[in-house]
Amino acid sequence: MAKYWNINKALSYNANIVMVAGARSIGKTYTTLKHCVKRFIKHGEECAYIRRYEPELRAVKKYVFSDVATDKEFKDYVFRLVGSEYQIAKRPKDNEKPEWRTFCYLLIASRYQDYKGVSFPKVKYIIWDEYLRENNRPPGYLVDEVGVILSLLITISRKRRDVTFFLLTNSCNIVNPLFWFLHISNELKKGYTQYKLGTTKDGIDIILLIDYVPPEIFKDESLNTIGGAIADGTKYGDYITDNKFTNATDKFIAKKPSTAKYRYGFKFNDYVFACWYDDSSFIYFINDKVPADKQVIALTIDDYDLNMIALENSREFIRTLKRLYLNGVVRFESPVLRENYFKMCKLLNLR
Repeated sequence: MAKYWNINKALSYNANIVMVAGARSIGKTYTTLKHCVKRFIKHGEECAYIRRYEPELRAVKKYVFSDVATDKEFKDYVFRLVGSEYQIAKRPKDNEKPEWRTFCYLLIASRYQDYKGVSFPKVKYIIWDEYLRENNRPPGYLVDEVGVILSLLITISRKRRDVTFFLLTNSCNIVNPLFWFLHISNELKKGYTQYKLGTTKDGIDIILLIDYVPPEIFKDESLNTIGGAIADGTKYGDYITDNKFTNATDKFIAKKPSTAKYRYGFKFNDYVFACWYDDSSFIYFINDKVPADKQVIALTIDDYDLNMIALENSREFIRTLKRLYLNGVVRFESPVLRENYFKMCKLLNLR
């Protein structure tokens, strides 16, 4: 019997946002969608299914519930897609007409502002499928991606606190806006980890739960698929069957020694980098910990704020640091800092 990811364990944490990072073919999406259908049939609780861009949703919208609809547990029901809504009805007998009811809304994250005036009073579950992107090719993440997540949660939940927002993903690139926001800079801890996002005025903690699914639980299942068998033992197997994040290597990764002295800090697209220099090793170290009494150099107008210095020739400043790296004298505290640094260099079109 095939093994599937256990949604009930994740729900037992009562988290507001649940990210599930697991290898392919472990049933993350199937199990979550099936749970939503069961909850609608039993309790009338609706769901919303999200993809980041319109072409992504257009490519899959006809097939979102294809597997669930063929599940034996729903043999007495029929499904249909009407516009951007999925509907369900009891399977009609003879000449009866099905009594269709909407149970799922298909939404596009990049159009989140369009939904601000829409009411979703019965939606209990939000599912953003394939959340992390496998590569950095355009279109990439949304501008203010974390803000979009929070905006969608506010739009749908309003004053309700019983809505669960699922972010379902394979273990792709460890460099992403959500991990940066949560200060996750290295490989995730396997299993369940909770992050406190805030506290309501009446003392209720807002929790994000990450379930980094241990690969050994489902690896045999993955290896029984054609893709998994081909990928095993190759670089593709790291994330297809072994559930490892890409770019989480230890190349040029080192923590600054206590002898390192702070040189300067700079900010680019809300990312903060602190540069330290160690006289004994002649190495520059970069982390994100700027001393409280030090100023930060803003590399763009949007980053400029109080207690910051605007740098006119910022490109040359960053280009100098990149040359130092190419000369082998720069280390980063984490893979995320390293990858974000070079993402910045690329966006600034530096060579």
